[in-house]
Amino acid sequence: MNELSSIFTQTGFYGTARVGFISIDWHLITALVERWRPETHTFHFPVGEMTITLQDVQIILGLPVDGLPITGRVEQDYNALCLTQLGFPFPENNRIGGRIQIRQLSRWFPNLPQDADDVEVQRYARAYILQLLGGTLFADKSNNLVHITYLQFLEDFEAAGQYSWGSATLAHLYRQLCLAADIDGAEIAGPVILLQLWAWDRLPFLAPIMGNHLRDDMIDNEELFPPPPFGHRWRHALETTEHRCTC
Repeated sequence: MNELSSIFTQTGFYGTARVGFISIDWHLITALVERWRPETHTFHFPVGEMTITLQDVQIILGLPVDGLPITGRVEQDYNALCLTQLGFPFPENNRIGGRIQIRQLSRWFPNLPQDADDVEVQRYARAYILQLLGGTLFADKSNNLVHITYLQFLEDFEAAGQYSWGSATLAHLYRQLCLAADIDGAEIAGPVILLQLWAWDRLPFLAPIMGNHLRDDMIDNEELFPPPPFGHRWRHALETTEHRCTC
């Protein structure tokens, strides 16, 4: 296992990193939001009520659901955080308040050099986890900003793995569903990929057809890498035009 994978495993983000990019089916997301009831935090279907659980988060995204709550200070010395953990001061030209642009972050940290030392590998790992947090797990409606205060949880990788990232992710999704289901709600933020993958797993008649090439993509060397979470198997699902018949 290379050092980056080791850091992701240690911090609890290895599973989410393995899920990879999956296109969002916004028609499905909209239909699910219309079925969400904030009073019970459940989806109301003709056959009864369903909801996303902590077990779903752990199985689908591979996030830890046991551990410490994600709590900390929002107001930080952002220059110090960026300088010590990313290697450069907090960029004033690419920030809004305490948030920086995810696209710019990816430009500062492109592919990891082959000759990178331990410090550089750790900085790349923090930058990648920031992109996961701001672009997937705790995404806001800007879809391009991440709060730099998350770095306070990534200074010590072993300590980062003791937090319940899955619980925080599920709580954020619940909150965003409640806001989107409101009569004045027009958009939804948060980990919508979790919502989509949950629907595909729990309501298979809504899911795309999984071809053999998708199963082949799941083959891993178990001696070197932990098995990916269930969400990994859907990573190319919308690249095919095949869908299940719903008639």
